[in-house]
Order: sequence, then structure tokens, then C-alpha cells
Amino acid sequence: MHDGAELLTGQPRRARPSLVVVNYASASLLEVGLAPLAREVRSQRPDAVVVVVDNWSSAPERQRARAMAEREGWVLVEAPNTGFGDGVNTGIAAARAAGAAVHVVINPDATASAADLDVLLRRVESDPMLLVAPEVRTPEGTLWSALNDLHLVDGSVRSARHRREDDAVVPWVSGACFAVTDHLWDTVGGFRAEYFLYWEDIDLCHRVQQAGGRVEVDADAVVIHDEGGTQRMDGRGSAKSTTHYYYTARNRLLFAATGLDRRARVRWIAATPRVAWRVVLHGERRRLLQDRQPLVAAARGVLAGLLRRWEKPAAALPRTTADRPAVVVAVLTYRRPRDLAELLPQLTAQLAEVSERVSRGRLLVVDNDPDAGAAAVVAAAAASSPPGVEVVHVHEPRPGIAAARDRALRDAAHEDLLVFIDDDERPVPGWLSAHLATWRARRPAAVVGPVTSAFATHLDPWVQAGGFFHRRRLPTGSAVSVAATNNLLLDLRAVRAAGLSFDAGFGTAGGEDTLFTRRLHARGGELLWCAEAGVTDIVPCERATRRWVVRRAYSSGNAWTRTAVLMAPGSLARTSARTAGVARGGVRLVAGLGRLGAGALRPGARGLSSRARGVRTAARGAGMLMGALEVGYDEYRRPRRAATARR
Repeated sequence: MHDGAELLTGQPRRARPSLVVVNYASASLLEVGLAPLAREVRSQRPDAVVVVVDNWSSAPERQRARAMAEREGWVLVEAPNTGFGDGVNTGIAAARAAGAAVHVVINPDATASAADLDVLLRRVESDPMLLVAPEVRTPEGTLWSALNDLHLVDGSVRSARHRREDDAVVPWVSGACFAVTDHLWDTVGGFRAEYFLYWEDIDLCHRVQQAGGRVEVDADAVVIHDEGGTQRMDGRGSAKSTTHYYYTARNRLLFAATGLDRRARVRWIAATPRVAWRVVLHGERRRLLQDRQPLVAAARGVLAGLLRRWEKPAAALPRTTADRPAVVVAVLTYRRPRDLAELLPQLTAQLAEVSERVSRGRLLVVDNDPDAGAAAVVAAAAASSPPGVEVVHVHEPRPGIAAARDRALRDAAHEDLLVFIDDDERPVPGWLSAHLATWRARRPAAVVGPVTSAFATHLDPWVQAGGFFHRRRLPTGSAVSVAATNNLLLDLRAVRAAGLSFDAGFGTAGGEDTLFTRRLHARGGELLWCAEAGVTDIVPCERATRRWVVRRAYSSGNAWTRTAVLMAPGSLARTSARTAGVARGGVRLVAGLGRLGAGALRPGARGLSSRARGVRTAARGAGMLMGALEVGYDEYRRPRRAATARR
């Protein structure tokens, strides 16, 4: 089928293009660089999409980007700062959602003409497996970057102009500006977010060639790159920041871990001191006479890279694509009939509210009582549930919260989304709808909602002064790396692809959700915050005591260190995680005791707050210390005789 333009010109209709820019504290550069370029491009290609991904730096910067995007008609994606590569991934996803199929990625501090970008676009349109970049020059006209080589013998980087015939190299181009098609982007999966800054372009070019694609520089296109525009991130006015040295050293070893065989990795590690020293000298010869920060930053990067060198790559996980997903809301319960009877009608109403947006809505109650005591309450809720909302009771006799959560995963195996909520919580109006809206916007592996505490009794002033029930609050769309499962939506396709389940070893200890979500994130799953999907946690009298909150602080620290050790890849990394746990736990223990002592010398509310916070810090430190020594804590252990049901 042809459109009118093709019939009139005899030329095939070109794909819709996009300009994608990742902004970080560079709104002034967008004003002088991107704005005139975008206008020029749109004068020639009115269908062009301009996407700016604003990686969070400050509220004024975001407001400037927001005002500029509104004025210029750009698509603005307000993102947390998860790095350059992840920002590009987000920008291209937004451009594709707007109908673009070929993309030019360009830095805020790079300037070009529409004609230069059109050269790149035409090249990739004629060859969908080509990633092409322009010649990049400095404002003075000297060559800044063309085709470069990664030398596989030692991991050094040089210009391709110095390549010898027998060199084993990976050609690569700078991420400052390049063009790519949807086809190639899908083939390689985009940038790997774990690089954060630097080397993500080398890694991308390597994977393009592994997939049968090509990487080239077209000298007919020239871009001017003012590198100092975005690199002065440490306020020193230097050409290279300490951030540059840290990530350059770290990511070289990360590339070795994910792209090379064992023998090559050993060669790269042996060459690390020489290569890192060369990088530091190339950037700051004179600065080294007065400031050792570049050396310190590079050394830290090398250490970080060595500790991660055996990790598997965290490739992006597949996501559910259904427009109307099948949703299961799961409630775990253990002998709380009153709470359950109050909660279930609220959940069935929320499922009915979203019925037109889901293909199926099901409420699943996982009863962890050995006597299956919740059956009658669930049956009553099922009898009065709205049409189309299924209410199901399942009995999980194995004791422990990990077993109950894993049962919910198994029973939802053929669904799309699983949403966890606890039986002592109450969702705010629109809770489920907000979860689904955040999931639809970006299709993350998980959506995390906030929890607010409500108390059945007046709080002990000591507990209140310590802020024990203060929870984190983030803007919607913020990325997180760990979450509790008491208010959590899971994309089950991503969970299945990651091969995850809840670790039964945490049985009655707690911390199974920490391990699960940390593993989900480490395996490429995106976890996003949704501020509107709140729940209220009804805190009973027995949990508002000094004894309980101190035990919870200890348990939290214990679970964090245990999960860190379990996640560490290989014996060396596990030893490092244990050592770090001992060190951090010890520091917290000492600092908490010091704060407790200082509070004892202060009168009034400030002294009370200092004492309470000191005890909490010390308890968490003690838990971390014992977790590092692999001494667990069963927070949810049950007495030998079942407790009397709450009435």
C-alpha cells in the first residue's frame, strides 16, 4: 500500500525519525544546542519526534526542562538518574511509542545540522543492521572521535587510525551521537543499564557486531562536541571528573566479566594497573602534582570492577505485553479473621473498579494457618463479591511467610500480574488502579507502593521520638532497587524469566522479600515507585512497643546482610560481602551506642530522640554483624502451641 507522497514522488515513504537526548543538569545546553537543531530538523521532517529524558539532578533543572519541552513541543520523560545508557533506553522507548522507527541519539553538549543527521538517518534506513556515527570534532575543529578500537589483548582503547594488521580489536563509536533502527535496537536489546556511565557504547558496539551488524563512522556527517559542557560534574573545573575515572576503571572490568572468556579476563586484570594509569595520565598530568583524587577514584573503580568481575550481565527482562492483563491480588493471612473480613470487600471493590482494563480479576487468599481457619471468612467474601471478581481460598500448611508468598506465585503462574497486600493493611481509594497505571506507563518488572502506619493505641513517646514507623516517600516513577512485598505489583513474565521464587530458607525469619526483589533488580528487572498506590498498615498494640521496634531493627539489619551474602557471585565476593557486613554492622553498633550515650546527657525531647535513634542504629548494626556471621533471626517464629485467633 502506498500513501500520497510516495505516488507523487516515486520514492518510498521514509520512516518517522526521532532525536533522543538524555539531559542531566544541562538545561542551558538544551536551550542553545537542541532547541535550534530540533527546529531545523522539523522544518525538513515535520514528523520528527524529539524526546528529552531528564535524569533527575535538581528541582530547578527539571522545571527548566519541563518549561522548554512544553514550549518546543518535545516529549519529556521525567526519570530518576539511572545513568546514561538507561536514559537512552527510556528515550527510544518513548520515541517508539510516538511512532518513530529510526533514531538519532545526541548529547546535550553536541551540536550538528539537520543535514548531518539526515546523512546518518539515510544510512541506517538503507541498512537496518548498521549503527553509524558521525565524525566528532571539538569546537576548535580538531578530531575528537571517529572510529575507535578496543584492543582485546589488554582492554586498552585507541584510535582505529593506529590499528595494525594483526591487532585483535572491537571497532566502536562514541555514544555522543549515533543513529540506529528499531530492528537493530531490538536485536541487541539496547544499552546495558549496569554500566551507568562510560563503556556502555563500547559494549553496545560489541554486541551489535556479535549479532551480525556493522559499526561505522560516516565522515560526511560532522558533529561538534563540547565535552566540557557535561563532564565538569565535580565542581573543580577540570576536563575530567573523578566520576569519569571511577566508572572508566570499573566498567572496563565489567565488560571483561560479561564479554570475554576466562583467559582473556585474566589478561585484562593483569594489565589493569598499566591501563588505569595511562587513562589517568591522559586526562590530568598537571593535576596529579597537586591532587590525588583521580588516582583514588580510579583505584576505587578498579576495586569495584574486581569485586563484580564474575557477575552475569543484568540483561533487561521480558515484560508482559497484554493490553488487558490478567490480575491476581494476593492476601497472605495467619489467624486474623477480623482484619480479613474488613479487607476482602475493599479488595473485591478495587478489582471491580478496574474490570474494564483487565481480562480477568481474581482475589487469592493464602491461608497459612495449619487449621485453615480463614476458609469461612473467604467464603463469605466470595458470596458477596461483585460480578466478574473471583475470590479463591488456598491453604498453605508449610509455616512461614516465604512459603505463603511462594504459594501465591505458584497459584498465579498462568496470570500476568500479581499484587501483594498484607491482611493487616487497607488500600487507599484507587490503589489498584494506580498500580496498573504506573505499570502500563513503562511495563516495569515491579511497582512499589508506599505504606502509612495507623496505630491502635497512643505511641510510646520513645517510639515516636525514634521515628521507627517513618517510611520512605518518593515521586511516582522513581527507580528503586529493593522493596517489601506488603504493597507490591509483580510482572509475572519478568519474574518467570528471572527464574525467581521466594527462598524457603527464610521461612519464619523475614527478609524473603528483600532477597527476592534484590535478585529481581540484579537480573535486569526495573522496580518503579508509585506514590498514589498507598496502603495503611494497622499497627496493633503489641507492635507499638519498644521491645518490638528494637527487634524489628535487629531483624532488618540481619536480613540485609544475609541477602547480600547470598547474592554475592562466587566465594571471593561472598567473603567480601561478609567482611563488609561485619565492618558496616560494627560501625553502626558503635555509632548507635555513642548516640545513645550522647542522648543520655541531653535533657528533653532532643535527648529522647537521640537515645531512641541510637538504640535503633545499634540494634540494626548488631543484626548486620550477626547476619554476616550467618546467624539468622526468626522474627515470625511460632510457639509450639498455636496462638489463639484474634477476635
